[in-house]
Amino acid sequence: MSKAVWIYSFGIVAVMVFGYIIHLPLLVLLAAIAICLLILFSSFETATCALFFFAAFSQIIAFKEVNLCILPAVSYIVKYVLTKSIRMSDLYAFPILIYCLIFANPSGTMKLGTWIYPILLLLPIVICNATERTLYPRIIRSFMAGFVLAAVIGFFKAKIPDMAVLFEEDALYISGVETTLNIRRYAGLSYDPNFFVLTDCILISILLFSSKKMRTSELLTLLFLVVAGFFTFSKSYMLVLAVIGIVYVLKNGAHVLHVAGVVLCCAVLVLLAENYTSIKVITLINARFTTSNGLNDLTTGRLSIWGTYLSYLGKNLNCLVFGRGFNAFSLRKAVHNTFLDSLYRFGIVGSALWYVHLRNCVSAVSARFSKANKKNWMPAAVCIALLTFLSAFHFQQLWCCICLVLFSLYQTEEEQDIATEHSGSGLQRGLHTAALRGQHTKSNLYGF
Repeated sequence: MSKAVWIYSFGIVAVMVFGYIIHLPLLVLLAAIAICLLILFSSFETATCALFFFAAFSQIIAFKEVNLCILPAVSYIVKYVLTKSIRMSDLYAFPILIYCLIFANPSGTMKLGTWIYPILLLLPIVICNATERTLYPRIIRSFMAGFVLAAVIGFFKAKIPDMAVLFEEDALYISGVETTLNIRRYAGLSYDPNFFVLTDCILISILLFSSKKMRTSELLTLLFLVVAGFFTFSKSYMLVLAVIGIVYVLKNGAHVLHVAGVVLCCAVLVLLAENYTSIKVITLINARFTTSNGLNDLTTGRLSIWGTYLSYLGKNLNCLVFGRGFNAFSLRKAVHNTFLDSLYRFGIVGSALWYVHLRNCVSAVSARFSKANKKNWMPAAVCIALLTFLSAFHFQQLWCCICLVLFSLYQTEEEQDIATEHSGSGLQRGLHTAALRGQHTKSNLYGF
């Protein structure tokens, strides 16, 4: 996006956040309209980057408790229909929506807001069909910029002193002591810390595994994402982060100085927090894991919840095959497993339809690359692992996470170089592409 568009976008965010903080929904509504106008009347590349940038603020784009994040998505789809050629994979959305309508739960909620989630999940195929591979790094940068900005705003919204106290409260809660502070865990501008963790870890894995040499801006972004994740107090975040770190060290063992620099920066931050602030990171990690009694306790009761849903599906064959309805209420508690949640809501038939939809998205992206391109599986592995421990169907940014995983899947360094040169002259691009065929080059496009 150009400087003018960035300034315009930051202005919209300022108006939207101000309206959200002072509880003036009209300002938020005006900001949502401004986003739609930007998407409708800008170039397709700018519209796509803007869609991802503002997606990080989906939770606060609301008017009188009605979430309006569907408006930018619909604007983008309208722009796509009017300016691009519709493909057969785009039309596959209709069978899914019809299935959702036919097998909707009559006793569940049928509000307009309920339909936001399946419609948003159909957005990735439109984006995958509409964008070229040279735009993928810019899309990732745009979303990362929005996410970091939303996370910073979220820190002020969460009140840092209260968050520091939460470390102590959480340790007491784990040890069985009842507390009355009632301080919410940090979640950025998301309403659930686990949703924040999902996006945070995907971006961390993209930064670490999509290039071998990070710029200073990328390193600072990485450190911020790591620190922000700790404020969620999520055990799954700590486990996934540890696995990401181990894989990174094993994969980049030859680049000793690079690995040592990243590890040293993280260690210094942890030690400073442990010794000079009330944020006892080491103490927290120790308390989160050593006080758990058994796997069910370690997973915060998830194993027993999964057992409840599996038992229900086993006793209700109709639900197992066709689902209880995308709008069905949860059993006792949220299932905390996106795959099991899909089986509960859509059944085997509906889940198969969603699987084909995702396969279409993968095929649309893969068609733009050759089989010789190396794949970066880490963001996908991180996404799948975390979806196992949370119910992301009602997460407004799930479609973003799917696109980020797909767009980073083939982002080898050669492809980043091509994208970097895409804005140059045709002769420059031709010479650069020819050079890539003869030798391996190093570059990085994920920095701001």
